Amino acid sequence: MSTHELLENLRKIGVVNVDMRANFGKIEDRKYRVNHDLMWQYGRQCASLLNQHHRVLNESKVYSWLPSLEFLGLNYIQVENQKDTTKIEWNALLADQYQTYIDEPINDENNKIVNIVFSMLPSHMMNALQLNEVFSFLVNEGFVKKRLSKLGLEDGIIRHIADIEKLHKIVSAKNEMLTVQCSNNSDFSTSKFSAIYCLNCIAEILWKIYNGEVPVNHCENVHQAMIQVGRALQKYSSWIDAIGCFTKALEMCHTAGFEDNHVDIARILKLIECSSLKKSIVLVPIKSPERLILKNAHILRHQNEEVLLELSSHPEHSIAPMGDKFENTMYHGPVLELVFGPKENSVCATYDGDFITRVDDGAVLNVAHGSFVEGVSVVLKPGPRTPREREKHKKIMNRSRCFIINSEGSISPLAAPFLAIGISPYSNLRLIKRNSPNRAIFKNAKSLIESQLELKKTNNEIISDGIDLELLSHPGCSLVQTHGW
Repeated sequence: MSTHELLENLRKIGVVNVDMRANFGKIEDRKYRVNHDLMWQYGRQCASLLNQHHRVLNESKVYSWLPSLEFLGLNYIQVENQKDTTKIEWNALLADQYQTYIDEPINDENNKIVNIVFSMLPSHMMNALQLNEVFSFLVNEGFVKKRLSKLGLEDGIIRHIADIEKLHKIVSAKNEMLTVQCSNNSDFSTSKFSAIYCLNCIAEILWKIYNGEVPVNHCENVHQAMIQVGRALQKYSSWIDAIGCFTKALEMCHTAGFEDNHVDIARILKLIECSSLKKSIVLVPIKSPERLILKNAHILRHQNEEVLLELSSHPEHSIAPMGDKFENTMYHGPVLELVFGPKENSVCATYDGDFITRVDDGAVLNVAHGSFVEGVSVVLKPGPRTPREREKHKKIMNRSRCFIINSEGSISPLAAPFLAIGISPYSNLRLIKRNSPNRAIFKNAKSLIESQLELKKTNNEIISDGIDLELLSHPGCSLVQTHGW
């Protein structure tokens, strides 16, 4: 069988594409393009021959539909299971080749391969362990712009978020730190990789696209892409950043003239409500209507059964972490605040009769400061790692880490069964970005500034009445003390 006959047969079964315009379709002049899946499998086999000393032979499976290497004049041994070096090197070859297409003008001949390039390049780079390089691509405005133009805003943003999440998993598993050089007004700074950092970069690019600062083809419905980024930020408990995305998406909808009852506006408002996290997890009286009832308390009571801390008292909500990592405090060590959040971010935990333990990292619920007073926060603290530490944690801070599951599904501290875990009736004050739409603006700001100047003149001696901390940004609200010292 001749080469041309073989290619014709492959064309007929759909594994290669052909351009028959050359020379009126004469078979010798036709242009063939191998599809991506075939190129990948064949490339793995070719790459395996370059790394024979690294591979594991397994003749149980043969890709009979591939052209044999004998056909190309090479000695061929079928290899099914290659070592990682083969996969890494072949992905690196593809990634290097694909990068040559990024800046090429798109035409009829390269249109399909360019589609594959912008769809698959980051994935191949990750498989080739080019982690710093792919991090740079994922936050590069030029690459993101071209990717969204080529794949379309909806498909492009979904693919981009998937790549960010995949890189996050790889970096987390390898416990590596990635950095990228970022330019800002001609100054170069080094940024560390995190999924949150990448998603915030994409949100900024989408905002520029919406404002016409970054031209992108088919950029309708930017608000939908912004919602996708906000939802991705929710997964990493980056609530404030998520609210920022949803707020911008809402502004886009209003500018576009959407009615208040439009389905997208209703959806965005619901997402903002879920991300607002107005209520922290605190201790409340056992009979309080603010106490939380677990949806799966009956399962949690069975020791060491993994359960999501979703709520039957508040459907669609759960006990959720405030962030994706512990904050190191000066006096109390690592602490992670718990909040009233959407069920998608629920803590997954087990109960052993004493500790309610997060499955991910062994962190345990803890009453802050060991203070069993209404309004005190319930937080996560690093849990015991040995039997000896376990006995120590049982007694620490007035047994602040020991809890009981009540019959109706509420949770009480073992040392204070008259209290239960509930939600605070007040919003918490938090540090946010300076230009955030959620920042607090004081109604009496001018008076506060004047009192500051007065204190300087009197050497910090208070000679006038205090000033109410009322909020202009949140009419009818002010700063209040939630519980006593």
